[in-house]
Amino acid sequence: MSVVYREITNRTDLHKCLDLQQKVFGLKDEQTIPMLILAALGGNPTRCGLVVGAYDTEINDLIGFSITICTAKPGSLFIVASGMLPEYHNSRSGTLLFENLFRIAKENGIDYMEYYFNPLKTNLGRLYFNYCHSKGIIFQYNVFPEIENSHRIYAKCLTLPVKEHAPHKNMDFDSIPLLTNDVKYPPSDTYLLAIPEEGEDTTFFFQTLDQLINHESYCMENCISRKETGRRRHFYVLHKEP
Repeated sequence: MSVVYREITNRTDLHKCLDLQQKVFGLKDEQTIPMLILAALGGNPTRCGLVVGAYDTEINDLIGFSITICTAKPGSLFIVASGMLPEYHNSRSGTLLFENLFRIAKENGIDYMEYYFNPLKTNLGRLYFNYCHSKGIIFQYNVFPEIENSHRIYAKCLTLPVKEHAPHKNMDFDSIPLLTNDVKYPPSDTYLLAIPEEGEDTTFFFQTLDQLINHESYCMENCISRKETGRRRHFYVLHKEP
């Protein structure tokens, strides 16, 4: 499989972005970003926005996209939607889509990008840690998942700060206290917080993120996975510089 990435400016491929939105996200016609807006974004990275596509050269067709719009801040873009067809998941194609989006954006004078993501999705969490200062572009995520139940309201006010340093490579993760709902955690500059799996209650998770990040100046330092009670779990490393 060979995938290439380039800016989308022609109407044929912009129309394909409509179909891909439905296939990737399961949207109805009225829920997709319409062609009128896509046509305005294509080819106007500093005035309107930027659309970047991923193309499988073996079938010569569009398989993924990233749609961005300009914000009120000069030289900045907001990532509205980004996705790959399901059959290309777990192939690094999505990661490379982000890398090439940043490359093309920087070539067009963009130096700041922003994106909302759901912290329950660990693959998006890893993108945050990999690309906070990617390719000379400051990249900031804001957590704003859809509010499906009352305790997710904590995510509405959660902003992940732009980190001033790379993730610590020499952390001994086994020695970091694990935050749980039923144990009073000891004072520490670093904690582990388990990411809830599907079906698990998320109240403690969002409450803890809100408290440590918004009120105690912690940053998400990394996203790791390890075996816990016989199965592999994902964790965020929360760290505060002394």
